[in-house]
Amino acid sequence: MQGFGLADALLATLLLGAAALVLGTLAGTLISRGAQATLLLQADGIAGAYLAAMAVQAPASTPCNHETGAFNSLACFHGLDEPPHRHNRTPITALDAFRVQVTLAPGALAATTRITVRVSHPQTGLVRERTTVLRNGH
Repeated sequence: MQGFGLADALLATLLLGAAALVLGTLAGTLISRGAQATLLLQADGIAGAYLAAMAVQAPASTPCNHETGAFNSLACFHGLDEPPHRHNRTPITALDAFRVQVTLAPGALAATTRITVRVSHPQTGLVRERTTVLRNGH
């Protein structure tokens, strides 16, 4: 007897199908984790950009000038809860899926302000939070 019989062909097909299923599942997992990593990097970048923008602002004791719409003081950032935007309040539409929340609180040391920037992606449940402490009057 030479060649493959029906049982051999069915077994080979079954093994190839199982291997394809495993590889497909693995590829799907890697792709979804890659997308999650990209979102995490974007969220971290957004949080870092907000912290950098706040580091060059006037101290929180300076009143916020709401008439201009621009952020002229740390006080303008406190309580922020909205999608990312530029310094002049222009929305960044490519990042609309993210949510930025900012809180200011007195630091543990005298004359410091604790800044927490929380960036979330509600559709995926991803949350990235960064905190820094600035000396008042920096």
